[in-house]
Amino acid sequence: MTLHLCVKKEIAQASISVLKKNGLIDVSRKIHTSGNNVLIPILDGAKLPESIQGTTVDTDGIVQEEKIRPLIQPGSFDVIGHIAILKGNEESRHISRAQEILQTRKNIKTVYLDRGVKGDHRTRAIELIAGEDLPETMYRENGITMKVNVRKAYFSPRLATERLLVSGRVRDGELICDMFSGIGPFSISMARNAKVKILAIDSNCDAINILLENLKVNKLAGTVEAICADSSVEILKHGKFDRIVMNLPHNAFDFIASAYASLKKGGVINYYEINTLEGITERMLEFRKMGMKLLWKRVVHGYSKSESLYSMEFEKLSKA
Repeated sequence: MTLHLCVKKEIAQASISVLKKNGLIDVSRKIHTSGNNVLIPILDGAKLPESIQGTTVDTDGIVQEEKIRPLIQPGSFDVIGHIAILKGNEESRHISRAQEILQTRKNIKTVYLDRGVKGDHRTRAIELIAGEDLPETMYRENGITMKVNVRKAYFSPRLATERLLVSGRVRDGELICDMFSGIGPFSISMARNAKVKILAIDSNCDAINILLENLKVNKLAGTVEAICADSSVEILKHGKFDRIVMNLPHNAFDFIASAYASLKKGGVINYYEINTLEGITERMLEFRKMGMKLLWKRVVHGYSKSESLYSMEFEKLSKA
C-alpha cells in the first residue's frame, strides 16, 4: 500500500511544512498534482496531526480518512430572517446578485453588502444594496428564536450546527461562562434543554440588551445572567466554571489567561479561532503546554485560501 495525503492546492504548502516538521513525508517518493489537488506521499502508519485537512488515499484511490471541509463558495450569502448579506468587493456583480435574490427569494426584503467586521464590538460594516433598509429581524434555529439587529451586534447563522453540537455536550448542573456572548445564540442554545447556570458577557451593550430580549421569548431549562463588561475582567469575579465558550475567532487567545484562571480542573473550553493550518497546529501546542488536553477539533468552514475557522474543545487536566 502506497499512501498519499490529498489536499487542496491552496493549503498544500502549509500541509507540506507541517508534515515535514513531524517527519511524516516519505522522501523516497515525489509530491505531485492531480487537478486542483496535491498528493503528498506519507509514511505507512503515519499519525497525522489533528490540524491537517485532507484525504488519505492509497495507490488504488481508496479513501481512508476524510477531513476536508469546503470553503464558503464565492457568491454565497448569509440569510438571517428577511435579510440576505453578501460579501466581497465586486460591486457590479453584487448589485445584480442582490436583485436576483429579491426576485427569487420571496422571504427576503433586505440585501446588505458586508464590508467586514469593525471595531472593538465586532459589528458588521454593512451597506444596503437592494430592498428596504430593515436591519432588525427575527431568526430561528435549532428550536430557539432570536431577535437580530445586524447593525448593532454581530451574528453568524453559519455557526448553527456548531451551537447544536456544543449544546449537545452540555450536562445538567454545569456552571458556564459565555465570554463573548453577543445576542446569546450559544447561551440560549445551551440553556434550552439543560439545567445549567450561564454567565453571558459581552462588551457590546447593544448585544446584551438584545440578549435580554431573546431570553424572554425562549423557554429555557437553565438560567442565563447577562452582563455588559470586559469579559477578561468580569469572568474573574464569578468563581470557577465547568465550561467556558470562547467564540471570538480573530483574537480569543488574547483572553486565554483569564479563561484558564476561571476554569475548574476537569473543566472544558470550547474555543474558536481563524488561522492557517500551521498556525492552528502551533496554537494546539500552546494549549498542550498549558496543561490542556484536546477533546475534539473540527473545521467549521473555510475562511480564505489559507485560513479556516477551527472549533476545538480542551479539558483542563487535574494536574495542571
